Order: sequence, then structure tokens, then C-alpha cells
Amino acid sequence: MTQKITEHDARYDYAWDARDRRVSTQLSDWERSYQYGSLYDGRQEHSQWDQDNNPYRSLNYLPGEPTGNGGPGSLPENANYGTLISQTVHQWENDEFRVTGFAQNYADKAYFHQDHLGSTVKITGEDPGNAFRWDYTPQGEAYGFTHRYSHEQMTRTHVGHSPKRHLVPYLYTGQYETNLTGLIHMDARWYSPQQGRWLQPDYYSFSQLALPQSARHQLLGSTTLNTQHLLRDPGQQMRYGYVAGNPLRWVDPMGLEIAVQAHEVKVGPIGSGSHHLSIIIIPENQDRYVDDERFINHPKDDKVFATIGGAAEGGIPNLGATLYSYINRPTDVRQDDKTDYQVIDLSGRDEDEVIEQLFEAESSYSGSRNHPDPSGSDNAAPYYFNPNDSNEGFNSNSLVSGIINEVGLNKPDVNVRVPGYNKPLTSDYFVDTSRGLICPGP
Repeated sequence: MTQKITEHDARYDYAWDARDRRVSTQLSDWERSYQYGSLYDGRQEHSQWDQDNNPYRSLNYLPGEPTGNGGPGSLPENANYGTLISQTVHQWENDEFRVTGFAQNYADKAYFHQDHLGSTVKITGEDPGNAFRWDYTPQGEAYGFTHRYSHEQMTRTHVGHSPKRHLVPYLYTGQYETNLTGLIHMDARWYSPQQGRWLQPDYYSFSQLALPQSARHQLLGSTTLNTQHLLRDPGQQMRYGYVAGNPLRWVDPMGLEIAVQAHEVKVGPIGSGSHHLSIIIIPENQDRYVDDERFINHPKDDKVFATIGGAAEGGIPNLGATLYSYINRPTDVRQDDKTDYQVIDLSGRDEDEVIEQLFEAESSYSGSRNHPDPSGSDNAAPYYFNPNDSNEGFNSNSLVSGIINEVGLNKPDVNVRVPGYNKPLTSDYFVDTSRGLICPGP
């Protein structure tokens, strides 16, 4: 997108470099005209300069990590992204801020607070009482509150050109949003949170995949995605769609979804406030797994999925109980009580390979109900409610992090209390890679 005319008769003109990074923004015909350029580190904007080469805005991030290694669905190795923690506005008296009241009552340095999606939910300055916070619709449209305990909510129309919108252009998922259009530049293309649609077609398309690897768009060129990956999920061929129209359930990745999910434990000594984790596998290649006995149909969208989780059997936890693992345990399969859901980063690895490794790790655990040798359970781990370094036990959350470790993935952070998650089941409990029958468990 090179130009956008807003409902307020303002005109934005954008210029881009060869890597599709926004390098120039010009605002015309609204209060006054203004232009600034942008400088980048990798693909992340770090500073802006005005037309006279004076500093305009500086952005400070936590160190980023490489996001991929060239496998399916990964980004280029030099596409580093860090969490935005603060910004400095160098031209506090600039008319771009003054004529609209954008700078009113705010210090030149603002500190950012994000939620688990990376969306800005609050900014603070030198005066902690002068905070401004945001919340979002499921599609990503922002609405704001002037103070933390204020019950006065801005209307969405007002927020579209609110006094703080130009001051804080990085809102939903931490991506750049223009203050007058409400459009969000999601690195590869523009997104409208009002419509829940992309403005440009997806680069993940048959036309892009038909090009030689070196000629593809930068965000697709380093991957090994091919037309077979695209054909596996017809929903990916909706080139302007966002999360299949269901932002409460789905994210918008380049492929499958393997995640950890949680539900609250309501009984026992650990009681309310603690949560049980399981692994949920929703394959991108649905056709491949539709007749696989390890998978069942999702109750809401009819996609096949499977879960891996654990439970105590054979005694009292802490006093002789054993940790067993199961595929599709009923309490893990049930989706109406889940309290957290965090996608596992596959780091560009092939989805089918990871899925098989997860099942192999589960069945190789000596306490697996799918283990081919029932006597193997004699060597299963003892079950403790709260595993820690002072005891020898593990629990179902230890099983989840242990399986994730066994297949060489990094366990995601979760937002609920999960005893045992940070004490993974150790490798000596995984003894066999053969898979037996499928036992759903209790």
C-alpha cells in the first residue's frame, strides 16, 4: 500500500525499500503536513527522522532472537524481533504533536507494558498516575481508558484518532498502526482490525510458490513450503482471511498448531488455583490424519486433533501413586473448560515429523498406557502433587515439559499456575520408541 485517504480527508503516502520495510511516511491535508523516515535493525523499526534529518522518535527493545532456521513456515534467520520496552520522542514541541494535543500531560519518554500477545496494554511516563491503557476486540481493534480505574471507555470511533494514538503507534501484537486509518502493518502486509481482513493477498500462495526459491518474497523465500503444504489446508487459500474468522480460537501462523493447554484442578491438596497441562495437536495436513486412530474430531470445527497428557494411578499422590500418560484422555479432550493455550514454536521443523516424535516420546515413557510392554510401568515415575528438587516425584505437568524436551522443542511460557512444569520428566524414563494401542485413560 502506497497511499491511504482517511475519512478525515487526511492522506498518508508510504515508501518502501526492496525488503518491504516502510522507510518513509508522509501525512498531508490534516492540520498540517509532515514527513519522516524510518531506520531498521533487521525487520524491526528502531528510529524515525524528520525531513531535515533531525531525530523524531527512538524505540528501545529487549534483545531479539532468530525466528527460524529455514524450515517450513520459518522466517529468515536475521529477522530478529524483541519486545518493545520504551520510546523517546525527541521533538516534543513539534506541531505534529501540539496541534492535536497528542503530547498533553505526557513525558517525552514512555514505557510500554504488553500482554501475552505482545499488544500494548499500558504506557507510563515519569508520573505513574498519568497512565493510559488499552484493550482490544478479538479482531485487534483498540479501545482505551484514560486512567487505570476509570470506567469511562472511549468509543471505537474516537479511539481511531484518539489523543494518544499518534504518541503510541505500536498497539495490537506490537505492530505499527497509523493513527488516522486504524490500519496495522503486520510486517508482511496491512491488516484492518475493523473488518478482520488483510488488505493485500497472502504471500503464501500458488503464484509465489511457483517462483524459484530466490525469487520469492523475503518472508517466504527462506522456507521450504511448497504447493503440497498449501493444498493440505484449503483454509489457507482464503488469501485475505484472518484466523478463519474465529480469533477466539485460532492464531494466524504459517502452518499447523501444536500447543499446551490448561484446565483448573478443582480437587485435592493443590486445589483451586493450580492447573493441569496437556499437549494438543491440530495438524495442518488434516487429510493425512483423518483416519488415524490417534486423532478425533474437534467438537466445534470438525478438525481432527489429539491430546497427550498424564494422571496419577495406583495409589495416593506423594504416597505410592504412579504417573501414567495417555492419548486423548477425556479431561484433556474436553475444550469448554480450558484456562490457557500457548502455541509451541516448532522452529521451522517439519510438522509430520514433529507429530510422530511427540507420539513416540509418549509411548516410550515407561508409564505410558500405550507402552507395548505392560511390565514397563514398574519403572514409571512416582507421582507427587508438587514436584520440586526436594522430592523424587513428577506430575502430569512434568510429563508435558518432559515430552517437549524429548523431541527437542522449547516449552512455552504459560499464564497460570502449573506445579511441576519446571521440573520436566527426565530422559531416563523414556526407554522405548515403539507405539502400542491407544488407551484414552480415565
